[in-house]
Amino acid sequence: EVFKKIYLITPNEFESKKIFGIKEDENIEKVFEKAKEYKVNNMIITLGKEGCVYYESGNIEYFKARKVKAVDTTGAGDVFNSGLVFSLANGENINNAIKYATIASSISVTRRGIVDAVPTSEEVKKVINNE
Repeated sequence: EVFKKIYLITPNEFESKKIFGIKEDENIEKVFEKAKEYKVNNMIITLGKEGCVYYESGNIEYFKARKVKAVDTTGAGDVFNSGLVFSLANGENINNAIKYATIASSISVTRRGIVDAVPTSEEVKKVINNE
């Protein structure tokens, strides 16, 4: 019942398996099966350097991560989520918001620390405009 009331959840792969009671060594496809069973509407599972996967009511779309030289991944998930929400709040559709969040997160991992690693929207837009 709770999942029906949630617009979007954004666990990482490990968290998604915990949420749905899937063993750590099992394929992520099992998560999608459970998500459908529990009537999850929208979910983005972050996969680190592999990108993320967007699940929407049974439909699945993978988004690749940008190839960067990571120096510190601390806070990357938080940057992803803040970029996602920022983009959605500014009227972007979910696909563009995921792309924005992916770029923001990819910039952050190239820097040390957490707060100082968070890119500005201008930095993210510069990457978007160059791709």
